[in-house]
Amino acid sequence: MGIKIPVYRSEAMPTTATGMRSWRTRVDSTPFIQKIKAENDLVNAFTGTIAEALALKGKSERETAAAQALLAAEVSMQQTVAQLENSKTPWNVMSEDVTQPDNWMGAVNDIRETAMAELGAGAKKIFDIKFGTLQARYTASMQEKNTKRLNKYEVDQFEIGALTIEADLGTADPGNVNIPLYNQKMAELITKGDALIMTGKADASDITQRLLEVQEKTAENALTFFINESQSPVSTALTLANALTGDEAAPEQLQAIMQMPGGEYALHLLRQVKDKSKRAEIVDDLVEQSFNLFDNQNKLQNQIEKAADKKKAADYNSIFSPNTDPNERKRIYNSLDAVNYMTPQMRKVADEFLSGALTFSENDDGQTILDLEDKVAKSRLTSADVVAVAGKLTQSTFQSYMGDVGQIRSRGVTDALGDARIAFRYEEERGTDIEPYEIASMTAYYNAQRKLRQFERDNPGASGQQIRAEAQAIIAEERKGLKGIIEIELTDILRDLQRRTQGLTFQTTPSGAFNYGTVVEEIRNYLVSNPSGRIEANLQEINYYLQMMASFGNE
Repeated sequence: MGIKIPVYRSEAMPTTATGMRSWRTRVDSTPFIQKIKAENDLVNAFTGTIAEALALKGKSERETAAAQALLAAEVSMQQTVAQLENSKTPWNVMSEDVTQPDNWMGAVNDIRETAMAELGAGAKKIFDIKFGTLQARYTASMQEKNTKRLNKYEVDQFEIGALTIEADLGTADPGNVNIPLYNQKMAELITKGDALIMTGKADASDITQRLLEVQEKTAENALTFFINESQSPVSTALTLANALTGDEAAPEQLQAIMQMPGGEYALHLLRQVKDKSKRAEIVDDLVEQSFNLFDNQNKLQNQIEKAADKKKAADYNSIFSPNTDPNERKRIYNSLDAVNYMTPQMRKVADEFLSGALTFSENDDGQTILDLEDKVAKSRLTSADVVAVAGKLTQSTFQSYMGDVGQIRSRGVTDALGDARIAFRYEEERGTDIEPYEIASMTAYYNAQRKLRQFERDNPGASGQQIRAEAQAIIAEERKGLKGIIEIELTDILRDLQRRTQGLTFQTTPSGAFNYGTVVEEIRNYLVSNPSGRIEANLQEINYYLQMMASFGNE
């Protein structure tokens, strides 16, 4: 900035005393000099402010860069702590060897180098100062978490050792275990437990209790194995129980136990259980288990025999299956005959069937069907039941019921039979006072059951929807038979009425059947045209039959 300085001039002025001119300064330059000085100070002050602002700006940029790097480093440390907290090698985490996998200080050094990589010299100094505090905080946290992890690991190792002894040494198999091995493993486990107690990683009471449990469980497992593998579990268990009573026979019984394979080892483990009441409890439980084992073995044998009988029954039934090859039928017959499975009646029916001499009925006997279906519903049908009534059944029905022996309905069949039961129960009830119709309705229901079971056997992979669709088709087919019964009954009534009533004629269709749609109108016309005429028939009954026929529609 420049300041214009005025030109200084002197001018002579006359004096009052002499009349002569006197020279003096007309303009004072002092203000201008002060102004210049003030402006120079302002310039200097402005220049200092700019310099200071530039210095502050550089400092702010360094601190910002360092702060961002510290933030990134802290996030990385948090992630590393979470990761190493679950390390598979926790002993490496706080190790001095930073080259080990999952080492905390090695990870911290990597984090520090990565965070400082892009920083300038000034920012690095700031970062270093503050990173030390951050590192110390997270190192303390990692140390605490890892110490807990190591303590838990050592406690877990103790527990693994305990479980290993219970499992591996809890057997009386002489080929796998022996007394010195058991003593060695127990001594090692006790040493581990003492170390946990001394370092404060576990309570003494917990370790002591667990060691007692290991001794008891291992003894219990070994004795169970020893007794179950003996020739007579019940006798061995009782001998052991008596040997521990302390009576006169005890020494001999103990000697007998020790002479058995694994007996000496089992007794050694039992002696390690110092609590006498616990020893007695273990032996009492073993006696009870031996009796249960004996009972279960008998039950198992019975189940095996029942399964074998069931298989033989299925084989016998397959003789009559239309899907069985003739040569296979003969082979099955011979195998069953060899083990004397067939009763005289069963052998007779099978002989006649294979020779073609077995005589079946042309039609199924209704009461026989009802009896067989009742047994099917209760899962009580046997081959003998079906064989006994073979002469009252058609061949297809006989073969179907032989296939039903021992079968259990699937859920799909059960649901579908509900539709059939509703349909034919309705038909039975609305056919009140028409005995042939009632019986036919019940028979149709059982026929539907039998056909549906046969469908399931022929189509083992059928879904519930497919079974239900087949059931509807079977129901519709069986209802046709019911329609025929009503039609026979109604035809007899109309034919008799027409024969006994002069002048009354019912129209017929080209097939010769009565036209049921015009019957009511024809009776009404007859009564109108013959006032004195009489209809000797139950018109209400006729109307009832006509309504039932109409309900079948075009079925």
